[in-house]
Amino acid sequence: MVIMIRRIVLLVVLWCVSQASVQAKNHEVMPKENPADSLDMVYTKGLLNFGTEAPDFVFTAENGEKCTLSCLRGRTKSGMRKPGKWVVLDFWATWCPDCRKEIPMMKTIYKRFSDKVEIIGVSFDTDKNKFDNFVKSQGIEWLQYSEFVKWKDSKISKQYKIRWLPTIYLIAPDGKVAYTTVCAENLMKRLEALDKEEKLATR
Repeated sequence: MVIMIRRIVLLVVLWCVSQASVQAKNHEVMPKENPADSLDMVYTKGLLNFGTEAPDFVFTAENGEKCTLSCLRGRTKSGMRKPGKWVVLDFWATWCPDCRKEIPMMKTIYKRFSDKVEIIGVSFDTDKNKFDNFVKSQGIEWLQYSEFVKWKDSKISKQYKIRWLPTIYLIAPDGKVAYTTVCAENLMKRLEALDKEEKLATR
């Protein structure tokens, strides 16, 4: 009887050790959760769905001329096909701490992809002079758009359903929403993947 009990105890101990080993092994191979992905799961809810046509608006191009978002889309005219551009819309504000933290990564993205992607900052600042001074002091080179009204009063915030800053949309050449994130790090990864697949053509 005593021998049988000892055998049962030994089997139980061996089983516990084996389970602990399996759990430890699984813990080693399981990737750590990416904080940026966790933020996206929470804060991209309610944004425009993928495949939705991006609402149009007018902005000032690099050459100083007025341009619409729709003019960057691919289209056929007079039998000639005009390729569209990938567009990043970065909704932000100078008064937003999280937005300011993203500036270095956005600079990296601009430096690496500005010849393949049009990047437009959409600001919810209300003071144009302060905004212009901030952009200049930070060395922000990509295009900027703002209605210079309060966030909740702006037309574009309603069109794009902005509830969190920063919020980033990636618009495909056909003018439709292809990706959304609240982290520039995730945008970089998505652009790198598209570039690797040779979907980002040099302009």
